[in-house]
Amino acid sequence: MYSEIKNINGLPTLFADGKPVPEMAYITYIPENNRYADFASAGVRLYSVNLNFSEMPINENAPVLVFQKGIFEKDEPDFSIVHKNFDSILSACPDAYIFPRVNVNLSRAWEKSHPDELCENGVSGRCRASFASDLWAEEVKKCLVRLTEYIENSPYADRVIGYQLAGGNTDEWFPFENCGFYGKRAKEKFIRYCEDNRADRNEENYYKFASETVADRIIDFAQTVKNVTDGKKIVGAFYGYTIGCPNRKQCHLALGRLLESDAVDFLCSPLTYMHGRHAGLDTYPMLPVGSVRCRSKLYFSENDIRTHLSRPISPHPNYSVKIWTGPKKSVSLEQIKINFCRALIYGNGMWWFDMWGGWYDDPDFMSLFKRMSEICADGMDCPESEVAVFMDENCYFGLPSHGNIAWNTCNALGLTGVMNDVFLASDFDKVYNDYKVCIFTEPTKTQLMTECICRAKASGKAVRVITESDARLTADDLKGFLMQSGIDVPTPQNAVVYKGKRFVAFHSHEKGVYDLTVDDRKTFTDIFTGEEITFPITTQKTVTYLFSR
Repeated sequence: MYSEIKNINGLPTLFADGKPVPEMAYITYIPENNRYADFASAGVRLYSVNLNFSEMPINENAPVLVFQKGIFEKDEPDFSIVHKNFDSILSACPDAYIFPRVNVNLSRAWEKSHPDELCENGVSGRCRASFASDLWAEEVKKCLVRLTEYIENSPYADRVIGYQLAGGNTDEWFPFENCGFYGKRAKEKFIRYCEDNRADRNEENYYKFASETVADRIIDFAQTVKNVTDGKKIVGAFYGYTIGCPNRKQCHLALGRLLESDAVDFLCSPLTYMHGRHAGLDTYPMLPVGSVRCRSKLYFSENDIRTHLSRPISPHPNYSVKIWTGPKKSVSLEQIKINFCRALIYGNGMWWFDMWGGWYDDPDFMSLFKRMSEICADGMDCPESEVAVFMDENCYFGLPSHGNIAWNTCNALGLTGVMNDVFLASDFDKVYNDYKVCIFTEPTKTQLMTECICRAKASGKAVRVITESDARLTADDLKGFLMQSGIDVPTPQNAVVYKGKRFVAFHSHEKGVYDLTVDDRKTFTDIFTGEEITFPITTQKTVTYLFSR
């Protein structure tokens, strides 16, 4: 099999052997609780599954869970785990495309025998591997080569479409101790980094070094897989959470390096957890997807939507907080719809993360997934955005905490009903001419942001600079600015509206009366139900509709 991301009319699109693949997938952490057959019956053909190098917990903040055996836990690799996982998918869906999530965290035995390669501290009382360790990276690459060679020379090779590389805390390349993987190897490398870059040895530069180190490790590992597959399989990873988690200690502030790399084909993130994922809000991605798209890379949203069937998997306090349970069934259905609509209309891939299994074990959910699969089969939409939001990764290296400007701006903008694309400021010159309005989130000033703001104003664009003084920014604040800037606001009420070339989605924020005008129309047919809707309407909170344009 040969897989690739091809740019079709400005939209990165997944292809396998020259044919487009619907970019809607399913995954569970616990294969024994899988719903592969249910999702196959719903028409889903794309699946992910975990393959773990070790049996170490993936989350040191709650180090109680081990989901599967580790392939490299002992002296000889146990590839029977590959067979078990892949056979489980293929028995339910023989024509499935599989992209395994390969967790590269090494075993406890390796960590114990290499104390100089670890972080100085540990959240759970034990120290884990430092991303700065070259010995760790070489061992990871050795294991990656063995696993990838095994799969690519197995009967599964023609069903495996690519590889997602996972590591660090929660699979997402966060440092295990949540603090920049500080340790012996990091200290040594940081001294050389400062010498090479003629930089001061201060906190700001340390965290810049730390983010660049994580990004470069991901690129190196991705290139390792590319070399084994002769470049014939797509490779990607979680990274670049400039919106959802721009904390310098989490080391996600070097996305630009991955975007420049030919070894990385796709990037992914969960939907933001900010605002408690309350229904009625725009659950935007954690990274600037506009920059991913303009580099012809695919973005996958991890739709780990909690439902009325979600339950904490462990009594550990970190698994007992409210985020692990979902709303009532009727609200769950509407949240699934709007998150599907966001991916569809923005042209993003998506996977439904049935985390512990059984979260979607309901005939009404599966009926909805079948309808969504049918919609995806005709291809993804392409967004029609007139607003560009820019942010600079370098804004955060001097901040001890991430602040809330980026995600608060996206939250407020999402309730205006106006489409927007989010970019790194480094992509400003590539894209700004395509938009009427430029919004800049600026927690601290940088030379790049200052230059971009000046160029945007000089070009005659409508410009809004959002700083810490705008911490309580609301949708109404932005609506006035957008209307003054010549932007057509589709609804006077606060609501989520996605508008693409083929579809329009609507999601109510609160119970009440809503109006909506698109293409001078007020009457539409809901694609999910076939119901005819004429605005204005009186509706409940968090009701979702999808219309054709």
